Amino acid sequence: MKPHYTDYARHCMRLYINNPYPRTGTDIEKSNWMACAQALKNFTGPKQKILVMVYKEEGATMQEKIENYCSHHRNRPQTIWSLVGMFEKQIAKERQLL
Repeated sequence: MKPHYTDYARHCMRLYINNPYPRTGTDIEKSNWMACAQALKNFTGPKQKILVMVYKEEGATMQEKIENYCSHHRNRPQTIWSLVGMFEKQIAKERQLL
């Protein structure tokens, strides 16, 4: 069972990926964008790149995105799932959902 904040964190990250700067939108959207930016800062450069690549892929479920990433980069899916889980939890903390 996935944590209650997962869908919200993924929504925030889609906004972040599709908008390089929080120029427009509501205050909530700007706060969501900033939460993603802050959460990414907690990870090293290589891990940031992995996260952005996984979330950037369009038209797939998260499981498909991770499987695609792992097949191209020879990573274990569990490693990437763990990274995604830590990242989404960090977004939730930044948005004070936890």
